[in-house]
Amino acid sequence: MALTVHPEAQPTAVVSQLEPIIGGTLALLTHYARTPNLSAADKIAGNLALIARHPDASAALQTVC
Repeated sequence: MALTVHPEAQPTAVVSQLEPIIGGTLALLTHYARTPNLSAADKIAGNLALIARHPDASAALQTVC
């Protein structure tokens, strides 16, 4: 899946950098709930760790992840 960025849709806030990671993680969680597999679980764990370490994530989001 390719990510298309339109020039007029440039991120206006630093938090926007987290949105694709969070969205992808939610999609993976949905996929995993329907069809559990090790590959999806590994990617979910990696994404959650990335969010937990991300300097732009809120303290609450980092704690949850």
